[in-house]
Amino acid sequence: MNVIIPENKSEILLKDFLELIEYKDLVEEEFNKKILELIYKIPKEQINKMIPKDYFELIEAFNKAVQVESKFKQFIMIDNKEYGFIPKFEDLKAGDLIDLDNFLKDGDYINILAILYRPVISKDKKGRYLVDMKSEVNSELFEDIDYETYEGCIGFFLTLLNQLEVITLKYMEKQMKHLKKNPKVKEQVLEIQTKITSIKNGMLIQDYYGS
Repeated sequence: MNVIIPENKSEILLKDFLELIEYKDLVEEEFNKKILELIYKIPKEQINKMIPKDYFELIEAFNKAVQVESKFKQFIMIDNKEYGFIPKFEDLKAGDLIDLDNFLKDGDYINILAILYRPVISKDKKGRYLVDMKSEVNSELFEDIDYETYEGCIGFFLTLLNQLEVITLKYMEKQMKHLKKNPKVKEQVLEIQTKITSIKNGMLIQDYYGS
């Protein structure tokens, strides 16, 4: 039997990985069998017949692959067509934002990627590009998307949130210094100070801004 051994997350399908983590509470031996079944597509009846050396080499290869750091992909190819990560979030329609919120709550990451990546219309030499925001969101095209594309996308958002946290703190501290000069707004100063303390103590910035 020939199997494809992944060297990184780009060689692992997102749908397979999402199905695999549903079994994360299994004992190690049973979870390893799920890795062989879902990632390597080895039939159940064949797993118990494997040579131990091959068995453990495949498990080790998978564990190494998922430890490789994911890179953010600005462009991806699907069916020989280029898709780009939306360059302007303000171009998202209200319906897209509502769907994103619902998909995040449901953990429907394939549909999330289908909203965030759109067909590329044009690109220039400076790296600027346009995507077709009027295109219909088709999650079926993204069913075979790789795990790295998803994780790189999530990492991109976390970086944005970290930057937003720094900017928010600086803005609130500047605002508070200005308000302190006015004794009539003591309650407002206390409110801002409470928010600053909450963020510095670990309140998630997305909780501050909302979904």
